[in-house]
Amino acid sequence: MGNDNFVFCIYGFLRDMLKHEINMDEVKKFVYVPRRRYEDNDKEATQYELEKRFGLNTSIDAYEYNSQFFYDEYVKLNIPAFNSSKQQPQRILSFFNHIKKSLEMLKKSNEYDDETIIFLFRSDIGIKKIDAEEARNLLTTYDIICESKCKHPGGKVRDLFFVLKKKNINVFLTLYDSYKKYVVDFYSKTKPHPPGITPEQIIGWHLLQNNMKVGFHDPSKPVIKFSWRHICNKYCGHNKSETKILGID
Repeated sequence: MGNDNFVFCIYGFLRDMLKHEINMDEVKKFVYVPRRRYEDNDKEATQYELEKRFGLNTSIDAYEYNSQFFYDEYVKLNIPAFNSSKQQPQRILSFFNHIKKSLEMLKKSNEYDDETIIFLFRSDIGIKKIDAEEARNLLTTYDIICESKCKHPGGKVRDLFFVLKKKNINVFLTLYDSYKKYVVDFYSKTKPHPPGITPEQIIGWHLLQNNMKVGFHDPSKPVIKFSWRHICNKYCGHNKSETKILGID
Protein backbone atom coordinates (compact mmCIF):
# COMPACT_ATOMS: atom_id res chain seq x y z
CA MET A 1 0.00 0.00 0.00
CA GLY A 2 2.79 2.41 0.84
CA ASN A 3 4.23 2.26 -2.70
CA ASP A 4 1.09 3.61 -4.38
CA ASN A 5 0.86 7.23 -5.49
CA PHE A 6 -1.82 8.46 -3.11
CA VAL A 7 -2.28 10.51 0.06
CA PHE A 8 -4.94 11.11 2.69
CA CYS A 9 -6.32 14.60 3.36
CA ILE A 10 -8.29 14.46 6.60
CA TYR A 11 -10.36 17.23 8.12
CA GLY A 12 -12.89 18.33 10.71
CA PHE A 13 -13.97 17.46 14.22
CA LEU A 14 -12.54 14.21 15.58
CA ARG A 15 -15.59 13.47 17.75
CA ASP A 16 -15.54 9.78 18.82
CA MET A 17 -12.49 8.93 16.70
CA LEU A 18 -13.75 5.60 15.39
CA LYS A 19 -10.95 3.08 15.07
CA HIS A 20 -8.88 2.79 11.89
CA GLU A 21 -8.29 -0.81 10.83
CA ILE A 22 -5.56 -0.13 8.27
CA ASN A 23 -1.93 0.66 8.93
CA MET A 24 -2.02 4.46 8.86
CA ASP A 25 1.79 4.64 9.05
CA GLU A 26 2.03 3.54 5.41
CA VAL A 27 0.17 6.54 3.96
CA LYS A 28 1.24 10.17 3.88
CA LYS A 29 -1.45 12.22 5.63
CA PHE A 30 -2.34 15.90 5.74
CA VAL A 31 -4.60 16.49 8.72
CA TYR A 32 -6.45 19.70 9.62
CA VAL A 33 -8.55 19.28 12.75
CA PRO A 34 -9.71 21.37 15.70
CA ARG A 35 -7.94 20.28 18.85
CA ARG A 36 -11.31 20.25 20.59
CA ARG A 37 -13.04 17.04 19.58
CA TYR A 38 -16.66 18.27 19.57
CA GLU A 39 -18.39 21.50 18.62
CA ASP A 40 -20.36 21.75 21.84
CA ASN A 41 -17.81 20.97 24.57
CA ASP A 42 -14.20 21.73 25.38
CA LYS A 43 -12.84 18.17 25.49
CA GLU A 44 -9.56 18.19 23.59
CA ALA A 45 -7.55 15.50 21.86
CA THR A 46 -4.20 14.99 23.52
CA GLN A 47 -0.98 14.83 21.53
CA TYR A 48 -0.78 11.13 22.37
CA GLU A 49 -4.30 10.55 21.01
CA LEU A 50 -3.49 12.39 17.79
CA GLU A 51 -0.27 10.45 17.25
CA LYS A 52 -2.00 7.16 17.99
CA ARG A 53 -4.87 7.93 15.61
CA PHE A 54 -2.88 9.14 12.63
CA GLY A 55 0.43 7.39 13.10
CA LEU A 56 3.73 8.20 11.45
CA ASN A 57 4.15 10.06 8.17
CA THR A 58 1.63 12.74 9.17
CA SER A 59 1.54 16.50 8.77
CA ILE A 60 -1.03 17.76 11.24
CA ASP A 61 -2.46 21.12 12.21
CA ALA A 62 -4.54 20.68 15.37
CA TYR A 63 -5.73 24.24 15.77
CA GLU A 64 -7.78 26.24 18.27
CA TYR A 65 -11.35 26.35 16.98
CA ASN A 66 -13.08 29.75 16.96
CA SER A 67 -16.82 29.43 16.32
CA GLN A 68 -17.21 33.22 16.49
CA PHE A 69 -15.23 33.57 13.24
CA PHE A 70 -17.72 31.46 11.30
CA TYR A 71 -20.69 33.17 12.92
CA ASP A 72 -19.28 36.56 11.82
CA GLU A 73 -18.77 35.22 8.30
CA TYR A 74 -22.41 34.08 8.23
CA VAL A 75 -23.68 37.47 9.45
CA LYS A 76 -21.93 39.21 6.52
CA LEU A 77 -24.04 37.16 4.09
CA ASN A 78 -27.33 38.57 5.40
CA ILE A 79 -29.20 35.29 4.98
CA PRO A 80 -31.58 33.29 7.21
CA ALA A 81 -30.21 31.57 10.31
CA PHE A 82 -31.23 28.08 9.12
CA ASN A 83 -31.78 26.29 5.83
CA SER A 84 -34.79 24.06 5.19
CA SER A 85 -33.05 21.19 7.01
CA LYS A 86 -32.47 23.36 10.09
CA GLN A 87 -28.75 23.55 9.33
CA GLN A 88 -26.79 26.68 10.22
CA PRO A 89 -24.68 28.44 7.57
CA GLN A 90 -21.80 28.95 10.01
CA ARG A 91 -21.55 25.19 10.55
CA ILE A 92 -21.45 24.62 6.79
CA LEU A 93 -18.79 27.31 6.44
CA SER A 94 -16.76 25.55 9.13
CA PHE A 95 -17.12 22.24 7.30
CA PHE A 96 -16.02 23.65 3.94
CA ASN A 97 -13.13 25.55 5.52
CA HIS A 98 -11.81 22.34 7.05
CA ILE A 99 -11.82 20.71 3.61
CA LYS A 100 -10.01 23.68 2.12
CA LYS A 101 -7.32 23.84 4.81
CA SER A 102 -6.45 20.14 4.64
CA LEU A 103 -5.96 20.42 0.88
CA GLU A 104 -3.91 23.60 1.24
CA MET A 105 -1.52 21.64 3.44
CA LEU A 106 -1.01 19.15 0.62
CA LYS A 107 -0.64 21.89 -2.00
CA LYS A 108 1.99 23.74 0.04
CA SER A 109 4.10 20.59 0.42
CA ASN A 110 5.07 20.65 -3.29
CA GLU A 111 5.91 16.95 -3.02
CA TYR A 112 3.25 15.43 -5.23
CA ASP A 113 2.46 15.55 -8.94
CA ASP A 114 -0.94 16.14 -10.53
CA GLU A 115 -1.60 12.41 -10.90
CA THR A 116 -1.41 11.82 -7.15
CA ILE A 117 -4.69 10.36 -5.86
CA ILE A 118 -6.23 12.15 -2.88
CA PHE A 119 -8.50 10.33 -0.48
CA LEU A 120 -10.32 13.26 1.12
CA PHE A 121 -12.40 12.36 4.17
CA ARG A 122 -13.73 13.42 7.54
CA SER A 123 -11.60 12.80 10.60
CA ASP A 124 -14.43 11.15 12.56
CA ILE A 125 -14.77 8.12 10.29
CA GLY A 126 -12.87 4.90 10.88
CA ILE A 127 -11.10 3.52 7.81
CA LYS A 128 -11.48 -0.24 7.43
CA LYS A 129 -10.01 -0.66 3.96
CA ILE A 130 -9.01 1.34 0.90
CA ASP A 131 -8.71 0.15 -2.67
CA ALA A 132 -6.26 2.41 -4.45
CA GLU A 133 -6.33 0.31 -7.60
CA GLU A 134 -10.12 0.58 -7.90
CA ALA A 135 -9.85 4.33 -7.31
CA ARG A 136 -7.22 4.59 -10.04
CA ASN A 137 -9.43 2.67 -12.44
CA LEU A 138 -12.48 4.84 -11.75
CA LEU A 139 -10.43 8.01 -12.12
CA THR A 140 -9.61 7.12 -15.70
CA THR A 141 -13.30 7.84 -16.41
CA TYR A 142 -14.34 10.28 -13.67
CA ASP A 143 -12.87 13.41 -12.11
CA ILE A 144 -14.36 12.86 -8.64
CA ILE A 145 -15.46 9.67 -6.90
CA CYS A 146 -18.17 9.91 -4.25
CA GLU A 147 -19.84 7.36 -2.02
CA SER A 148 -23.34 7.65 -3.47
CA LYS A 149 -26.04 9.98 -4.66
CA CYS A 150 -27.73 11.76 -1.80
CA LYS A 151 -31.27 10.77 -0.84
CA HIS A 152 -32.14 14.36 0.13
CA PRO A 153 -34.59 15.92 -2.38
CA GLY A 154 -32.61 17.85 -4.96
CA GLY A 155 -29.38 16.55 -3.46
CA LYS A 156 -26.42 15.44 -5.50
CA VAL A 157 -23.81 13.56 -3.46
CA ARG A 158 -23.13 12.30 0.02
CA ASP A 159 -20.30 14.15 1.68
CA LEU A 160 -18.43 11.65 3.87
CA PHE A 161 -15.52 11.22 1.46
CA PHE A 162 -14.25 12.13 -2.00
CA VAL A 163 -11.47 10.71 -4.15
CA LEU A 164 -9.78 12.78 -6.83
CA LYS A 165 -6.46 13.48 -8.50
CA LYS A 166 -4.40 16.45 -7.41
CA LYS A 167 -4.92 18.07 -10.80
CA ASN A 168 -8.57 18.65 -9.76
CA ILE A 169 -7.79 19.95 -6.27
CA ASN A 170 -8.97 23.46 -7.08
CA VAL A 171 -12.64 22.43 -7.14
CA PHE A 172 -12.51 21.79 -3.39
CA LEU A 173 -10.16 24.67 -2.62
CA THR A 174 -12.79 27.06 -4.01
CA LEU A 175 -15.77 25.44 -2.29
CA TYR A 176 -15.68 27.64 0.83
CA ASP A 177 -15.83 30.95 -1.03
CA SER A 178 -18.20 29.62 -3.68
CA TYR A 179 -20.68 28.53 -1.01
CA LYS A 180 -21.10 32.15 0.04
CA LYS A 181 -22.12 33.13 -3.48
CA TYR A 182 -24.36 30.11 -3.99
CA VAL A 183 -26.31 30.64 -0.79
CA VAL A 184 -26.83 34.35 -1.47
CA ASP A 185 -27.95 33.55 -5.03
CA PHE A 186 -30.34 30.92 -3.69
CA TYR A 187 -32.11 33.30 -1.32
CA SER A 188 -32.14 36.20 -3.81
CA LYS A 189 -33.38 33.80 -6.53
CA THR A 190 -30.55 34.88 -8.78
CA LYS A 191 -30.16 32.36 -11.60
CA PRO A 192 -28.47 30.03 -11.94
CA HIS A 193 -28.58 28.92 -8.33
CA PRO A 194 -28.40 25.54 -6.59
CA PRO A 195 -31.61 23.53 -6.07
CA GLY A 196 -31.03 23.63 -2.33
CA ILE A 197 -28.40 24.65 0.19
CA THR A 198 -27.61 21.61 2.29
CA PRO A 199 -23.90 20.68 2.13
CA GLU A 200 -24.72 17.73 -0.13
CA GLN A 201 -26.64 19.95 -2.54
CA ILE A 202 -24.01 22.68 -2.51
CA ILE A 203 -21.18 20.24 -3.22
CA GLY A 204 -23.13 18.61 -6.03
CA TRP A 205 -23.92 21.99 -7.54
CA HIS A 206 -20.31 23.14 -7.19
CA LEU A 207 -18.99 20.05 -8.95
CA LEU A 208 -21.50 20.65 -11.74
CA GLN A 209 -20.50 24.32 -12.09
CA ASN A 210 -16.87 23.26 -12.40
CA ASN A 211 -17.64 20.66 -15.08
CA MET A 212 -16.49 17.77 -12.92
CA LYS A 213 -17.50 14.31 -14.07
CA VAL A 214 -18.71 12.56 -10.92
CA GLY A 215 -18.64 8.80 -10.42
CA PHE A 216 -19.89 6.64 -7.58
CA HIS A 217 -18.08 3.63 -6.26
CA ASP A 218 -19.64 0.18 -6.35
CA PRO A 219 -20.71 -0.75 -2.78
CA SER A 220 -19.63 -4.32 -3.51
CA LYS A 221 -16.14 -3.01 -4.36
CA PRO A 222 -15.72 0.22 -2.39
CA VAL A 223 -12.77 2.53 -2.83
CA ILE A 224 -13.12 3.25 0.89
CA LYS A 225 -14.73 0.93 3.40
CA PHE A 226 -15.38 2.78 6.63
CA SER A 227 -17.42 3.09 9.80
CA TRP A 228 -19.20 6.27 10.83
CA ARG A 229 -21.97 7.39 13.15
CA HIS A 230 -23.70 10.70 13.58
CA ILE A 231 -22.94 12.43 16.88
CA CYS A 232 -25.74 14.82 17.70
CA ASN A 233 -24.98 18.03 19.57
CA LYS A 234 -26.86 21.14 20.64
CA TYR A 235 -26.25 22.82 17.27
CA CYS A 236 -27.84 19.99 15.23
CA GLY A 237 -31.10 20.67 13.43
CA HIS A 238 -32.50 17.48 14.97
CA ASN A 239 -33.12 19.59 18.06
CA LYS A 240 -35.67 21.64 16.07
CA SER A 241 -36.86 24.63 18.14
CA GLU A 242 -34.26 23.82 20.82
CA THR A 243 -31.32 24.12 18.41
CA LYS A 244 -28.60 26.40 19.76
CA ILE A 245 -26.72 28.93 17.63
CA LEU A 246 -23.05 28.23 16.90
CA GLY A 247 -21.00 31.30 17.74
CA ILE A 248 -23.51 32.60 20.29
CA ASP A 249 -24.64 29.76 22.56
